[in-house]
Amino acid sequence: MRQAAMKSMLAIAAALVLAEGARAFQVPPGAAFQHVLWRGAAAPRTLSAARAALRILCSCASDAPNDPPALERRKVVQAPISLVLASVFGVAAAPSGSVAKVDPTRPVVVIGAGGGTGKECVNALLRRGLPVRSLVRAKVTSKGEEVAFQSATDESLLEEVIADVTSKQSMAEATKGSRAVIFAASASKKGGDPQKVDYQGLLNVAESCLENKVERLVVVSSGGVSRPDSAVYKFLNLFGKIMYWKIKGEDEMRALYREAKAADPSLKVSFTVVRPGGLTTGPATGVETIELNQKDTKSGRIARADVAEICVECLNYPAAADTTFECYYADTAKPLNDVGLSNIFKKTTSEAEAAASATGLERRGKTWKEIFTGLKPAGELG
Repeated sequence: MRQAAMKSMLAIAAALVLAEGARAFQVPPGAAFQHVLWRGAAAPRTLSAARAALRILCSCASDAPNDPPALERRKVVQAPISLVLASVFGVAAAPSGSVAKVDPTRPVVVIGAGGGTGKECVNALLRRGLPVRSLVRAKVTSKGEEVAFQSATDESLLEEVIADVTSKQSMAEATKGSRAVIFAASASKKGGDPQKVDYQGLLNVAESCLENKVERLVVVSSGGVSRPDSAVYKFLNLFGKIMYWKIKGEDEMRALYREAKAADPSLKVSFTVVRPGGLTTGPATGVETIELNQKDTKSGRIARADVAEICVECLNYPAAADTTFECYYADTAKPLNDVGLSNIFKKTTSEAEAAASATGLERRGKTWKEIFTGLKPAGELG
């Protein structure tokens, strides 16, 4: 039975390869594209997806003489099958078992892919076998390092683009044909102007997403950004008034989406604003360690890799549409005026402390579906 199913799926993948082969190397005209492609994007996404599926299915189609027991075999096959679903049938299977319809031929655009969080977003998408269009200001980062991502199983999944977030025309072209955009760009002490990047750059992207009817815009912002009286805001705002420009960009972006959908109620677009706490390095620790909150009253610490997981996973859930939330590890949560020193000294939070600062808006869960379910849209938060 299993072999028969595998053969059927193998036939579908092979048919897709043959059908797409005739136009495998057609590149759409890009004379008006105001940026330079330096790697990738040579073959259509459907072809690359079919080829990936074909390789996966070929590797799974026959049983070895000393096959593990059925339960263990299912564990081995589970990850490849999720890639097959994503690449052949347009279904993305998240690790938690959630399933959402996607178009595997349309990429997710990551803006600010040369930064720490943006790079993690690109890697998270590639691990899922999803096509990515990564946008950076230059091939070399402000640290003098060449922008590089983890190796994809299929190199044509990654399209690397040099683009200028401060140019509306550049963003309009860069977001065309995408199903989602993750805005992870931000000014820093080593380069960029907060007004041009975090404010005007975000508006350029939001307007482009609306014009191109991109289904979801995910914005990586900052915890404490809406609380100008907090110690976190005051400290971070010393760097070019970055917090001022971030919240101004957030507010005007939300207004753009409200106005667009009021003018055309049939418009199927949405946004998600993710406000991480103090960013750390290291691998993702998983959904069960994370807490989401709303109304910007608490923060903590969280690895960039886990922020990337949130940004990528929220694309699968309507419950995260048109929401704004903070994210941090649950055991690091502190009120905004206490979180600065807590993060510096890497303190943790006891159950009693957590209960004392509870807002009633916290979201936790064992799956991504659980953690996103119950988030309140901005209009319902008051």
